[in-house]
Amino acid sequence: MQIVHKDWKMTLLQLFTGALAQAALPATIYMGLRVDTPAPGDTLATISGNEVAGAGYARVAITRSAASLPDAATGNDWQIALAQQAFPAFTGPPSPNGATHWFITDQATGYAGKLYHSGPLNPAAVAATLSAAAAAAATTLTIPAASAALLNVADYLLVGTTGTSADQERVKVSAVNTGTGVVTLAAGLVNAHASGEPVTRDGSTRNYQSGYSEQVTVAIQLVQG
Repeated sequence: MQIVHKDWKMTLLQLFTGALAQAALPATIYMGLRVDTPAPGDTLATISGNEVAGAGYARVAITRSAASLPDAATGNDWQIALAQQAFPAFTGPPSPNGATHWFITDQATGYAGKLYHSGPLNPAAVAATLSAAAAAAATTLTIPAASAALLNVADYLLVGTTGTSADQERVKVSAVNTGTGVVTLAAGLVNAHASGEPVTRDGSTRNYQSGYSEQVTVAIQLVQG
């Protein structure tokens, strides 16, 4: 669930009352990645130490304009359909690693500014099927290359269908060949799996490695509760 932080609520209130002029709003806002669970009372200062850091990580700049932040009605509320934001490719594992949420702030770096929004990293759905059978103890799976391109090293996959002779199992990705669709696993399979059995991504925690770039597409809620 997205969290609308108190800094954003205060900004809306000040704009409504005239205490804050439109011209005083930042021309650029920034998206970052955090490893903790957001709470409504969070400030930018309170997430210090819980933001992904190092290995080439940087917050992504978003120009504040009607073109880059188009708003639209959704039911009785309004939201901003933010275009896909691509973070720089990592040069290695950051520390801390394991991002679970994005956040929006008015600061390119540091923790002295305002924290507006946070929301979960909902990964692009990976709902593929095995392109070839995989034997028990095998350390690779083959899925369509387009699905493999959505995976990161250290992602977890659910392989197989619960309740069949090839019981569903959870495996960890150690390498991905996006050209061939071959996914290397951190450990061998417990069960054999036939071609055509389902393969899905499990969970939304990101464990970044060298060469991977996070891409986030969200619809930012303008109000909450």
